Amino acid sequence: METIKISHGSGGQQSAELIKNLILKYFGNPLLSRLEDAALLKAAPQIAFTTDSFVVDPISFPGGNIGDLAVCGTVNDLAVRGAQPKYLSVSFILEEGLSIADFKKILAAMKARAKEAGVIIVAGDTKVTPRGKCDKIFINTSGIGFMLGNANIGAANIRAGDAVIVSGELGEHSAAVMNTRHKLGIKANLKTDSAPLNKITTALIKTLGSDVKMMRDITRGGLSSVLNELAVGFEIFENQIPLSQSVRAACELLGLDALDMANEGKFIAVVKPRSAKRALKIIRANKYGKDARIIGRAIKGGKVFLVTPLGVKRVLRAPLGEVLPRIC
Repeated sequence: METIKISHGSGGQQSAELIKNLILKYFGNPLLSRLEDAALLKAAPQIAFTTDSFVVDPISFPGGNIGDLAVCGTVNDLAVRGAQPKYLSVSFILEEGLSIADFKKILAAMKARAKEAGVIIVAGDTKVTPRGKCDKIFINTSGIGFMLGNANIGAANIRAGDAVIVSGELGEHSAAVMNTRHKLGIKANLKTDSAPLNKITTALIKTLGSDVKMMRDITRGGLSSVLNELAVGFEIFENQIPLSQSVRAACELLGLDALDMANEGKFIAVVKPRSAKRALKIIRANKYGKDARIIGRAIKGGKVFLVTPLGVKRVLRAPLGEVLPRIC
């Protein structure tokens, strides 16, 4: 690897190779090397800490903008780890020439999402680059949350037979950003699914405790990447995966697979079979989980299989690169 390629930011196989072969070589430690969505720090109560950066293009799209993604993305990384998000830091890298009107819209979106999620922005930084040295605005956010007392979230907990639940219709964020960026003119009602998920995850953990084995938000690389990076076997039933008619139409037109497309307000939960129906009811009770479904189960071995409506199994692999670079 002589240079960084755009596909190294995809969330797929090349991203995993970059992290494993380069970043962990320098920074690897027992906390970081687990590659969870947030690191658990020793404190009383235990603290979860995470950080993320956002470079989406365009900076505004139907249903949201880069500020909306920055808050929701960081909140969700903490939430799926079993933490209650509390504090965020926000750093802006602004390009000279960014309109104040656009910046105000981004700030307003961040304020609204932080209030909805129940988090406080407590620290930050702002830098401005000359024209052409940044693309309008980049945002870095870090988040701290306090672990819920009965949370025990991690891929190592998964056992064969555990149920896999997805919280809603997939591919909406990718489709909306792609349609806007490339002016595809798709008339379907495509908009981002960006949303804070911490109220759903908190309800799951408080009600079901350790029966919730693992949670992960489905961002870059889509469902395919999330399932494969867990190094656990899964059997997923294609006809149970929730997809909107708008996303189906966009995928058919563009020849894309919705399972490889990014989301910003969806997660998967792996739970004990005895709690699958209760978990589904809890998720569906929230407006951001109304389309949740049980889509499969964990199996022995490390492969992920997609079962077609005809009963044919095929291996579901993580995408090599991103369907759309700079998706978040």
